[in-house]
Amino acid sequence: YATAQPNPGQPLHADKSSVSVNIALSDPSEFSGGGTFFPDLLPSDRGEKGGSDPAVVTPPLAGDAILHLSSRRHAGVGVKSGVRTILVVFID
Repeated sequence: YATAQPNPGQPLHADKSSVSVNIALSDPSEFSGGGTFFPDLLPSDRGEKGGSDPAVVTPPLAGDAILHLSSRRHAGVGVKSGVRTILVVFID
């Protein structure tokens, strides 16, 4: 994902495999924002104040990965600046 794209990110969806793996290829210093949003991780008390959104997961380093059941609804959050490159692998 890059900020130059007209709509960086992906809408809420489920994948059509058994397991999905998102592997970070970019160093976190190369972009801001981005990540994978899982609506089921939203806090039950939406009025809480705080820092980062607990429902958005971003691998901390290039080479780290997020692994989840493909049936779990998720979305790609757009980057605010820079370029975020990921490799997505689907396993049946």
